[in-house]
Amino acid sequence: MTPPNFRFAVKLSRVFTHYERLVVDPEILKVNLAGIMRLGEKLGVLLIQLPPKLAFNLFQAYTFFTQLCAIYEGPIVVEPRHLSWVNPEALALFRAFKLGKVIADPEPCPSGQEFQGSPASVCYFRWHGSPVIYESRYEQAEMHALRRRAEEAAHFHDAVWIIFDNTTFGWATVNALEMKSLLISQAPKVVLDRSAPRF
Repeated sequence: MTPPNFRFAVKLSRVFTHYERLVVDPEILKVNLAGIMRLGEKLGVLLIQLPPKLAFNLFQAYTFFTQLCAIYEGPIVVEPRHLSWVNPEALALFRAFKLGKVIADPEPCPSGQEFQGSPASVCYFRWHGSPVIYESRYEQAEMHALRRRAEEAAHFHDAVWIIFDNTTFGWATVNALEMKSLLISQAPKVVLDRSAPRF
């Protein structure tokens, strides 16, 4: 059981992104998404994490997101990890499908345009740990900087998610609780919507 106002961020199976590399059978994709969508109003956002060696191909990406958006109409964020995904064609595709680009740390694909001009309803931070990915704890200065970025993002998006993925030594939970305290202390600058939590 989860609290009434709890929302899930769900990552699409690696089968579609890492093994099939976005060239998918739409019927299999439909079956997989049907399972995810059983979460109903508990489903907050769908994450598409791309493999580091998957370069942007316009036809391939357009076909995949056309198939995906024909089945699933909720918020989608994409975590590209190959620099070709921040070229003008790729960013235009993000806008056309109203996809949010994950703001990651470390950031393999800086776009130079984090918030303004994005039609996506969701801004999604995903922090993996730095300087050692998955292992390092974020210290107070970094946490305050992230909080300020979340405040800025809240002006341009309906929802802001902050996900900590530095899980090896349990720092993700520690940092998440620290961030929650920081955000509450800054209210009403950043409002934690009780009906649909963003963080």
